[in-house]
Amino acid sequence: MDQPIIDLGKAANWKVIRLAKKRGYITSEELDRLLPPWAATPEQVDDVVNQLAEAGIALVEVEEGIESQMSPPANSNEPPDWPH
Repeated sequence: MDQPIIDLGKAANWKVIRLAKKRGYITSEELDRLLPPWAATPEQVDDVVNQLAEAGIALVEVEEGIESQMSPPANSNEPPDWPH
């Protein structure tokens, strides 16, 4: 592999990774922004997902428009966005 799959030279990419690490998950939409389908093979995407899992970051599938309504996974220390 000549170049890293994710361009860590971009501040926006670091921001996504830091947020994902903090809450314990990354959404499929966020991962798509980090890894555009035209830029990575399915095997490379699997490798990145596995590396994220090893770092304690789960991949969650979220339907567009409901991400803000989703509860964090059980391994997250972050409270839900809405009052109970």
